[in-house]
Amino acid sequence: MATTTYITLAQLEDAMSDPNIIACLDDDGSGSLSPAEEALATDPDSGTIARASSIADGYLALAGYSIPLTGDAITPAMRHHVAFLAAHFCAKRRPEYRDAQGRAPYWQEAVEAKEFFKELRDHGAVQDGGPGESTVTPFVTHSKRHGESVTSTRNPFRSRRW
Repeated sequence: MATTTYITLAQLEDAMSDPNIIACLDDDGSGSLSPAEEALATDPDSGTIARASSIADGYLALAGYSIPLTGDAITPAMRHHVAFLAAHFCAKRRPEYRDAQGRAPYWQEAVEAKEFFKELRDHGAVQDGGPGESTVTPFVTHSKRHGESVTSTRNPFRSRRW
């Protein structure tokens, strides 16, 4: 059964740094990808991109989305997470790139992608802006001031002590 994919081979190449896509998929050692090697990523039934897209579709279906997503419904965050799931699947092919714990490259990004899709499944939307987004504000509230926001003058992220 063919799956709609959310990224292209070029987008997967852009997402991968070291090891790159050629290091992960070049089985004959030619330094470039043959059509058969490209199919390891692009095959609509068993390619790494299709596998990553099908995982996303599974979570989206559980969240009540009509799958496959099309047009503007495919957000940059969606493409980002699908790309890193696919990158992890590509890197898993090469045992020489595994770390001392046996984890393939891009494993942390794959975990973050699955967390993103779980958040979509559970809440219908991702609540925060993603990794790196700060939810801390430079305001402090105090019960004696009835929730009034007070900015700290020395350090905007430090709580005042009254």
